[in-house]
Amino acid sequence: MKSSPAYHSEVENMKEELMIMQEQMGGNVPFFSPRYQGHMVRDTTMPALLGYMGAMLFNQNNVDSAASPVTTLYEQQVGQQLCDMLGYNITPGKKLLAWGM
Repeated sequence: MKSSPAYHSEVENMKEELMIMQEQMGGNVPFFSPRYQGHMVRDTTMPALLGYMGAMLFNQNNVDSAASPVTTLYEQQVGQQLCDMLGYNITPGKKLLAWGM
């Protein structure tokens, strides 16, 4: 199959299309770079990128607590930190108020 003319033609076509796409992608904003801090991608800081890359090595499928016991705990901790930062009551046993303190 790999020796067929159709296969070689498709491989060449894919290479050409990939090169065209790569040239066109050069016009995009450099979201991949932590040095670019545009307002829509402000959260891609170096700590965020390092955390993302580190987590991807261990668990790429964070869909259920059974599949992600450690990262689920991280998510809960961050959620509590956000609630605390925004003034929401996170003290166990206290009445929860949707509007903060």
